[in-house]
Amino acid sequence: MSSYLDQPTVETRLAAYMESEDLELDIDRLCNEYQQNGWNMPSQEELRDEAIKEQREWLENLALCETEGHLLEETTDGENGTSDLYCNRCGFSQHIQW
Repeated sequence: MSSYLDQPTVETRLAAYMESEDLELDIDRLCNEYQQNGWNMPSQEELRDEAIKEQREWLENLALCETEGHLLEETTDGENGTSDLYCNRCGFSQHIQW
């Protein structure tokens, strides 16, 4: 983990996530993914740990984007005068009309 990463912010956000219904929604999403792909279903505790791990990784990436800026990729539609910006690190996206 990088030394400049604001760990208390990540930990605070992760603690709030663990108390929210978003955790249960993510566990349900993972359960559905395992079922749809025909994979062996892990225990609820393993699904919970996987959801928390994914959220921690995303929060760490978000913190990097907050401190260093987004890693934006742009796709343009010159015919309609629009651009879509997407950050491969944290998932930020923005649609721009020019």
